Order: sequence, then structure tokens, then C-alpha cells
Amino acid sequence: MLNPITFTLDRESGPLTVKASGLDFAAYEDQFDKPAIAGISEGRYKTFMYLCWHAMKRQGLTEQTFDEFIADSPTFTAPEKVEDVPPLESPQPTGQ
Repeated sequence: MLNPITFTLDRESGPLTVKASGLDFAAYEDQFDKPAIAGISEGRYKTFMYLCWHAMKRQGLTEQTFDEFIADSPTFTAPEKVEDVPPLESPQPTGQ
């Protein structure tokens, strides 16, 4: 299970803190048909930007489309290491 991720975006109006959670992870997977965990683990810019944008949209903090949002080239900070990212595959039980 993925824990929420808190991002701080540098906006013209000042810094904005937004928390991406399960609804945002699911929306990413629906939109791109890829697991959010893979993009998060790899530190992919588009994954982080979509999660930030979707969380902002869901919370009423932006009216922009994703393309408009990303065209602004937003800068952000996120945890250097996202904690508790489970492996994509679970190890097989050893029978003990």
C-alpha cells in the first residue's frame, strides 16, 4: 500500500503544499494504464506532476487542465525517498 506523498510546489503566488493519496494514485493508473508505484519508485517527473495536479484539482486548488499545468513547468519538492514503497512482486513463501 502506498502512503500519501506531500509535495511543495513553487507557484507565482508562493509555495503550495499538496498531499497526493490513494485517489490520486488510482487516477494516475486509470489515465496512463501504468502502476503509479513504478513511476514513483523511479522518480519520474510526469508521475509526480500528475499526482500533484490531480491532488490540486481534487481539492479545488486549480482549474487548469493537466497539459496547462505541466506547460507552466512547475517546480516542486518531494521527499527524497518515498518511504514504504512495497516491491512490485511479493516473494514466494518458503514453506516454513
